[in-house]
Amino acid sequence: MTTRAEVLGLYRRILTLHRRKLEPRMRVLGDAYVRDEFRRHKDAADKFVPLFMQEWEQYVTMLSQKQDRFGRELSESERALMNSEQQEKLQSLRDAAKSVGESMS
Repeated sequence: MTTRAEVLGLYRRILTLHRRKLEPRMRVLGDAYVRDEFRRHKDAADKFVPLFMQEWEQYVTMLSQKQDRFGRELSESERALMNSEQQEKLQSLRDAAKSVGESMS
């Protein structure tokens, strides 16, 4: 079972990596998203916590290794697992990231 300290530690590591690795505008977007996701999953059923933690640990690993380009395309099987709300959220994030990128140009 995952402890509160482990979850908070992961949350802090993510915010620290955002501070070190992301440009200011992307950091604002990233911090808001992380804060929202952790709040929404605060009372998640125990069976969902390991997957939640695993996915965010993978994000930490990816962000730690970040060079120039950030992110990756989802595979067809990953997209197939998403419900309509998740697909809408993903599209919203893509649009927000694109607009931030365009405003920085």
